[in-house]
Amino acid sequence: MTTNNNTDALFERHHITVTQDAGTLTAATVGLAALGRPELAATVTDTALLPGAEAFLRYVAAYLLQWGMKLTPGQSMQYGSWNVQFREAGDGRLAAHAIDLQTGDFRPGVDAAVACMAAQQQVCAELAVPFDPAGLGMT
Repeated sequence: MTTNNNTDALFERHHITVTQDAGTLTAATVGLAALGRPELAATVTDTALLPGAEAFLRYVAAYLLQWGMKLTPGQSMQYGSWNVQFREAGDGRLAAHAIDLQTGDFRPGVDAAVACMAAQQQVCAELAVPFDPAGLGMT
């Protein structure tokens, strides 16, 4: 998802940032803990997917702030058409795990989720139709 002015303003007002660490291929939030929410992390296996991991966390953090939601370990959500679950990372953060379509299990990382979102955005752009993914809620 692309950055929009509303999200930027929301993050600025609440002093939230999302960082990228190319060494660990991890995007992470900074500032959610000060608002009583866990910090979030999303890993990928390729540096080309790191901006997508950051966009994913920006979406999740904005969703939490806009709707007054809190994430708990084991909670899942849809990101476009991909199911993602948050689990304890062992460092006080919740780490994103994406569903593995072959096994039905959640696996650490968001490679498939961000790749699927990028593909959905590309198809919509090629067809000149609005990109408005369904199912962007928490369960």
